[in-house]
Amino acid sequence: MAAEDSHALTSASVHAATARQEADPAGCTSHANTLPLALVRFRLSILLVLNSKLLHPMLRLIDLSLAHVPGTLAHTLASWRELVCEDVKYSHLQRVLSMATTAQEKLLVVIDRRAKRPVLEQLQVQLGRVHASRLRHPDMAFLVQFVGEGAEGFNGPYRECLSSVCDELQSARVALLGLCPNGSAGGTAPNQDKFIPRPSADTPDSMAAFQLLGRLLGVALWTSLRLDLHMPPCFWKPLVGQVRALIAVCLSVRLRFFVFL
Repeated sequence: MAAEDSHALTSASVHAATARQEADPAGCTSHANTLPLALVRFRLSILLVLNSKLLHPMLRLIDLSLAHVPGTLAHTLASWRELVCEDVKYSHLQRVLSMATTAQEKLLVVIDRRAKRPVLEQLQVQLGRVHASRLRHPDMAFLVQFVGEGAEGFNGPYRECLSSVCDELQSARVALLGLCPNGSAGGTAPNQDKFIPRPSADTPDSMAAFQLLGRLLGVALWTSLRLDLHMPPCFWKPLVGQVRALIAVCLSVRLRFFVFL
């Protein structure tokens, strides 16, 4: 890695850390609050150098699929995830995604938003049996054409299609997700505006729809598109390997959902 790239990486991390500190000045640990400011800056500098000079070039040599295996370097790195700078993680993610990008032609999906069938179901019919590798495109995973609707280009319809899916999932039209039980608890209960998988959605069709939802989450990650899905930590923590925190988090959305998981 060139020296100027390392400097840019470190500078970006400094700006990110400064922004987080300004946004949440009380977010430091009680131990850090007792340290002299000069010592805190010194420790931060060491951490940034380790990220840019060691972790950033070394990540490509670590088999992160072994993160759940104790004693491996990947497992140790996973336990230090809070010490790895955001830009280091993002840079590595983008490098991995670019290596797995497909050269195949994008699929064309035809969606009729006036039809009785939800958009999610129409996607299921057209993409359900497509191999996941066909969706590995850096800009748009597939092309979208709306029946009876005019549009210039494909980027707008693609984003609108995924936005419609998110709206359906968080409504009564698609019975896959339901409002967190704390939504009716009132007061200061957490996750009142979050949605969780319905325990009753265990039919083969529902499982297929959940599989498509997983693909769409991957598609959003691949194309750097933010999905407007309001999910509690107990949904995404297992996806990123934070299983130890799952039990405590699930208590905030009640035990029934935890049993379903």
